[in-house]
Amino acid sequence: MSNITLDNLSKFYENAENEKILDKLKLEINAGDFISISGHSGIGKSTLLYLIGGLIKASSGHVYYNGKDINQFSKREMDDYRKNVVSFIFQEYQFVQAMNLRDNLMFTSKLNTDLSDLKLEAKIDEYLKRLNLFERKFYLPRMLSGGQKRRAMFLSGILKNSEFLLMDEPTNDLDEKMSKELIKIMLEEKEAGRGVILVTHDSELSQIADVNYSLVDGKLTVI
Repeated sequence: MSNITLDNLSKFYENAENEKILDKLKLEINAGDFISISGHSGIGKSTLLYLIGGLIKASSGHVYYNGKDINQFSKREMDDYRKNVVSFIFQEYQFVQAMNLRDNLMFTSKLNTDLSDLKLEAKIDEYLKRLNLFERKFYLPRMLSGGQKRRAMFLSGILKNSEFLLMDEPTNDLDEKMSKELIKIMLEEKEAGRGVILVTHDSELSQIADVNYSLVDGKLTVI
């Protein structure tokens, strides 16, 4: 079973005070686990996801994937890690502006799938219908509302065939009905064997996870 392990992971601002954001965190996440990390805005939740995803480097400590330190990866190994191991669902919208919604999702999904274009498009259409986006699939990103973009970003991460999902406030800007559908899909992905790491400031949303952590003063505590 694949796993990601944090060992004394720390991150601090490189200023006169060396202000710590994350302080010697220890955590193990296995494929099939669903954990949530809650805390107020600006506390370091997104920074933690970026460290796990290999987008930034720790000030000290380690992130291990199956026992290997990701900061020791070659460029090829890191590219493979970001392509096949982790999928990000960012707060910021990440779209190719000249491509419509369907083509954006096809482009992301084809990076690591064995499905034919026909089967992949059918899968995308199924998800678009579930999240009330099917009628918008030929819209350019600038033509979508904030909530529609949020749902599209969620699908982009889900459709990528990775082992772990790193979700940064995925239900922001969504109404109750759409939030419940996203939660249903998250739980389906967990049951399918994917590891889910959910970052949120919504205490109610965090309760769907198997284990809920609170991030306070750079430390993780089980709630």
